[in-house]
Amino acid sequence: MQSGTQLSTRVPPASRADSNGDDLGSDRPRKPRRDRVLVAVNIAIGALLTYLVVFPLGMLVYSSLKDAELKLPFQVPGYTLDNFARILTGQRLFEVALNTLIFVVGTVVFALVVSVILAYLFERTDLPGRRILAPSTLAPMAVPATVMAVAWVLAANPTNGPIALLVQSVLGFPVDIYSLPGMILVAGIFGVPGMYIMIAPTFARLNLEFEEAAATAGAGWWTRTRKVVLPLTVPSISAASMLLIVIALEEFSIPAILGLPDQIFVFSSLIQNALQPPSGIANYGQASAYGVLLVLLSLARTLHGLCR
Repeated sequence: MQSGTQLSTRVPPASRADSNGDDLGSDRPRKPRRDRVLVAVNIAIGALLTYLVVFPLGMLVYSSLKDAELKLPFQVPGYTLDNFARILTGQRLFEVALNTLIFVVGTVVFALVVSVILAYLFERTDLPGRRILAPSTLAPMAVPATVMAVAWVLAANPTNGPIALLVQSVLGFPVDIYSLPGMILVAGIFGVPGMYIMIAPTFARLNLEFEEAAATAGAGWWTRTRKVVLPLTVPSISAASMLLIVIALEEFSIPAILGLPDQIFVFSSLIQNALQPPSGIANYGQASAYGVLLVLLSLARTLHGLCR
């Protein structure tokens, strides 16, 4: 070997590799491989959603088209619209629809008013102790709706509930938790934490310069709140209200515990009544038809909110 000869240490282009071990000089395309992985992931997600959502909804629609008053839906041949015809022509539909409307609107209005007031006090004022009071707003989230309904039955039932007896003795009018106002009160309290979580950050991010400019122009507190603060929070308030409407439509435990003793039905509790009627014979077809109508109501409200 000649002394002036230098050994080349360069690696041939075809064998060069990066720090991750990938062949940089290879002519094999890597993008199709990533595309195949993404397609496989999308297929897996689609299959999971189909199993969790589409399949149960398909079974609900299938059962609603069966005249399965005394049998399981799979034991009944053929298809029929009799379940929907009986519901739409029955006398109970209007009453249940009205109860559902009052319950949902009352729950949303109650929770919205309380949430907006709390969000304003905790995020826009120097209320003493607000750093401790604000987290306590989320306390109802730690209590299941069933437990909360039972607790209010014990506290405000018209027979021996201490709250009902106190209001009766002090204010002179009776309190009955087994009523639509009672259902709205408990469901509204249960809905406050979720609405507060969605609304409070908007109040916290509002620019104080807008209010200061309005105050400089001579606007009072109510005018500033009505014309400056609330319009800026409309998007978050609308989103929180839309979510709570769907939740209230599907709420079962509170209407069942507080409404069934006085036969006050909403759509969700009426489904349970069709599955466990006083006769003891479940009507799966009618219960499924009520379920389809409830799904359509929730879907229509959701689509209406998304299209606004």
